Amino acid sequence: MRYLIRISNAYNYTSDDREALSKKIKETIGREDVKTVNLRVTGRALEVDLFTDAEQKVEYAISKLAEIGSSLTVRRLDSVSPIKRSREEILQEAKKYFNEERFWEVHETLEDLWRIETGMERELLQGLILYAAAYVHQQRARYERVIPVLERALAKIEASGIGAYDGFDLKKIKEKGAMFLKTGKMTPFRLDS
Repeated sequence: MRYLIRISNAYNYTSDDREALSKKIKETIGREDVKTVNLRVTGRALEVDLFTDAEQKVEYAISKLAEIGSSLTVRRLDSVSPIKRSREEILQEAKKYFNEERFWEVHETLEDLWRIETGMERELLQGLILYAAAYVHQQRARYERVIPVLERALAKIEASGIGAYDGFDLKKIKEKGAMFLKTGKMTPFRLDS
C-alpha cells in the first residue's frame, strides 16, 4: 500500500535539509517493512510517500513521526476507486493544494483534467502541471531541474494563449515565473492574494 503522509514542518526545515531529514525519518520509524521515499520539504509540511503492507504499520509510522511533526494529512494513493469530480471541483482542489504548497498534489490533480482535455486547454494544463513540478523539484532539493522545468512550463502557458483560467491568475503565474527565472529560486505564493 502506498500513502502520502504530511506532517507539520515544526522545526522549519528547508529542502537543503532533505537528505539528513530523510535519514532521520527512516530512523525514527525504525522498521524495515515500512519504506519512506520522495521526501518533499515545504514551508508548512514534510511530505513523504510511505509504502507498507498493513494499515497498522501506517498508524505506527504516524505515531513515531509525531516526534518530528504533527500529522496533517494521510492519503492512500493506490487501490482507491477514482471519485468522479467535475472540472470545477478538480480546479478548486488544485488551487487549494497550490495555496497550501502541496505541489505534488497539484500535479496529480491537474493530470486528471489534462488526460481528458484537448487543444489549447490541454497545453495550458500541461504548463500548470510543469509549474507545479518545478516546485516539487525544489522541495526535493533537485535545484538543477527547477529552471529547465519552469522554462518549459512558462512556454506552454504562454503558447496556450489563454489569459484567465478558473481561479488560476495566469498573469501572476507568468510574472512570478519570470522573476523566479531571474533569481534562480522559486518561492511559494498564493493564487488568491
